[in-house]
Amino acid sequence: QVFFVHNRVQSIEDMADVIRSLAPNIRVRVGHAQMNPEELENIMMEFMAGRFEVLVSTNIVESGLDVSNANTMIINHAERFGLSELHQLRGRVGRSDRKAFCYLLTPSINSLTKEAKMRLQAIEEFSELGGGFGIAMRDMDIRGAGNLLGGEQSGFIADVGYEAYQKILEEAVLELRAEEFSDGTIAPKPLTELSIDLAIEALIPEEYVNDKLERLNMYRNLSEVENLEKLAEIKEEWEDRFGKTPEAVKHLFMVIRLKLKTAPLRLQKIQWKNERLFLTFPNQADKFFYQNQFQPLLAKINALPYRYVIKDEKGKLRIIIQEIGKIKQIEDVIENLST
Repeated sequence: QVFFVHNRVQSIEDMADVIRSLAPNIRVRVGHAQMNPEELENIMMEFMAGRFEVLVSTNIVESGLDVSNANTMIINHAERFGLSELHQLRGRVGRSDRKAFCYLLTPSINSLTKEAKMRLQAIEEFSELGGGFGIAMRDMDIRGAGNLLGGEQSGFIADVGYEAYQKILEEAVLELRAEEFSDGTIAPKPLTELSIDLAIEALIPEEYVNDKLERLNMYRNLSEVENLEKLAEIKEEWEDRFGKTPEAVKHLFMVIRLKLKTAPLRLQKIQWKNERLFLTFPNQADKFFYQNQFQPLLAKINALPYRYVIKDEKGKLRIIIQEIGKIKQIEDVIENLST
C-alpha cells in the first residue's frame, strides 16, 4: 500500500484523478482534515484493512497512523515541507519487516531555494535508524537557533545536545530571577525538581504500546506538560488511540498530576511507604518559602483528618502524615494542600 502526500486540499481530488488515470487498476481514496470526521475515520480504517491500495492525503498522516502493510510513501512538492515534517512523514512507512521506500517529488532542483536544497540533502543523509537527533540539529543549523548568549553557543549546543542546553539555560534564568527585586523584597529561589516516590508501578507497559520509539515520544510529551488541562487532553488522546488505560498508566498520570499540583508548594520530595506520607520541605535557608508559604501550608496540614509529626533533618523539615493506606488518600491530601 502507498501513501501519496499532496498537501493542498483545493487540488487533492485532481491529483487523485491523475493517479487513477496513470494506474486504472489501482484503488485510490482521498483523505484530509476538512472532511467529515466520521468519513475520514472510515477511510483510514478501510486503508488499514487493505480495502484500497493508495491513500492520497494531506500531511495529516504525519503522526499517529500505523499501517504495517504500507511500505511506500510519495511526497509531492517535498520542498514545501519542513525538515522535521519530512522526517515524521517518512516514518509512517517501514513499520513492519518489509523494506520501505520514500520518494520526494520536487520541481527542477535548480529552481529550489538554498534552504529547500539543504532540507532535502539532510533528509537523504540522515536516513538510518536513530537519525532524528541529527535531523533536529541540522534543522536548527538551517533555520538558526537564535543568538541568546552569543553566536558561539551553537558549538556548545552541539557538544551537550539541545535538551541539555535548554535545561542549563532555564536554570541560569531562574538563578537570575532569584536575586532581590528592586523594591527590596526577596524573589523566590529557583525551584528544585520535585521527587515523587510512591512505590507503585507508574509507566507505559509494552502490552499497551509495543513500539519503543512511540513510548519514548509519549514519555517526552508527558514531561513537557505544564498544566492539568493539557494532561487531560493527552489522557483522552491516548485512550482514543490505544484503548482503555491500564493501572500502570493511570498511576503515571497521577504522578504527573501530583507534580503539577505541588509545584507552587515548593516541596522537594513526596514519599509514601508503610502507610505514611513523607513531605520534605526546602532547606531552611530558603527565606521566601518560610516567610511566605510555610505557615499557611502548616495550617492546611493541621486541618487534615490525620495525625502527623514534624522532624528536622540536617536543616530540612519533614512532615510525616500517618495512616495513609491508599493512593486515593494521597491525592486527597495533595488536593487539600494545593487549594
